[in-house]
Amino acid sequence: MQVVWFKRDLRVADHRPLVEAASRGPVVCLYVVEPEALERDDFDPIHVGFALESLAALDRELRARGASLAVRVGRIPEVFESLWRERPFAGLWSHEETGVRWTFARDRRVARWVRERGVAWCELPQGGVLRGGAAADESFARRFAARMAAPLVPPPERLRAATGYAAGRVPAARDLDMPSERVRDRQRGGVALARGLLAAFLARRGDGYCGGVSSPLVAATAGSRLSPHLALGTISVRTIHQAVEAERARLRDTADGARSAWGAALATFAQRLRWRCELTQELEAAPRLEFEALSGPDPRGDGPGAPHGFDDERFAAWAEGRTGYPLVDACMRLVRDTGWVNFRMRALLTSFGTRALGLPWRAVGLHLARSFLDYEPGIHWPQVQRSAGAAGPALLAAYDPVRQARAHDPDGRFVRSQLPALAAVPDAMLAVPWRMSLDAQRAAGCLLGVDYPAPIVPATRRRPARTGSA
Repeated sequence: MQVVWFKRDLRVADHRPLVEAASRGPVVCLYVVEPEALERDDFDPIHVGFALESLAALDRELRARGASLAVRVGRIPEVFESLWRERPFAGLWSHEETGVRWTFARDRRVARWVRERGVAWCELPQGGVLRGGAAADESFARRFAARMAAPLVPPPERLRAATGYAAGRVPAARDLDMPSERVRDRQRGGVALARGLLAAFLARRGDGYCGGVSSPLVAATAGSRLSPHLALGTISVRTIHQAVEAERARLRDTADGARSAWGAALATFAQRLRWRCELTQELEAAPRLEFEALSGPDPRGDGPGAPHGFDDERFAAWAEGRTGYPLVDACMRLVRDTGWVNFRMRALLTSFGTRALGLPWRAVGLHLARSFLDYEPGIHWPQVQRSAGAAGPALLAAYDPVRQARAHDPDGRFVRSQLPALAAVPDAMLAVPWRMSLDAQRAAGCLLGVDYPAPIVPATRRRPARTGSA
């Protein structure tokens, strides 16, 4: 018997561990709901809600091939030990995972257990991350290109399901005794939805990707919206990469196709796929990024209740979207309601929270990790450190909320969609409502400090970072 341990690879297509295990004997397709994960400070029920939908879709695909998904709740490797006592198995198969310190420690426990039981554990790579490798260097692009060019692994047509063990069904959220999800309108999970998003994007939904991906309003449709599916692996990076490259090849066969706006959009999107893996390689090379600032200890402390004067009121205002800076507040309210905001605005939220409000980078990062449906540690923590200046001044980009509002929401459609109190504020004043006279505030039906907060910190222009402000 072979066990396929699904983690953040909830699919059957381009899943080499599944294919390799199926070629060697009957399989148990296993997913473990780990209570330790549900108790972590970067966890939120939206992560489980999306995962459960994706697991149900995976179970349907496995059943169509003669197997099913066994879902168990417990601590690893105790779950493996329980399964092994029901019926010993010869091999454990999984994808490599770049996660947080907790997942590294859990995998070390698994390595000890398989040695003690004489079980062969084979971890296979996915994406472009090199296990144990250094941070992305000049050779990374070549390695990434080679992996992305490798043929996709077709799913097994039939699976021999192992017998002699108690299979577990995909639970509902209520079975896990979790609080209700706070997000009203998040994306849904499942491989079919991932494939549909990719097909729609390549059918020219992403035509305005290059400029639109920076706008919190336009990015919702111009972007691929594949990030939560990539985070849980309902579709592989290689599947997306090869579909994009096929469309780029088709364009090259047309007159001026590669130089068109659509060609530029595809080139930029392909570059960001590689960038995604490069960031993850940073965490793979230095797992301490989750906890330790590259620039040294953070004088602002590590979180609520920490020394050095952590400001609970400022943190609450930032987290709840009531700082008095319209673009910051609008972005935070969008995150609250959907679990998503575009990449540039994520950098703005981090930069503002840490640099303008003086909040600790890790407290800011943890709140956003809980808030983002597509939270992926390998992308999240390196970017939080960059935006907070915790990675050192050479990598710091300061995001000015007024400048960002005027550049990416010039007519205020996004801000007004999230902050109804500002609906009648004139366009010229929407990014800087504190500059309105009292009569102007009354005319707009928006009194600062009553209908909308006054700025929580003075609106003074900060000096640009070494690399320039954004």
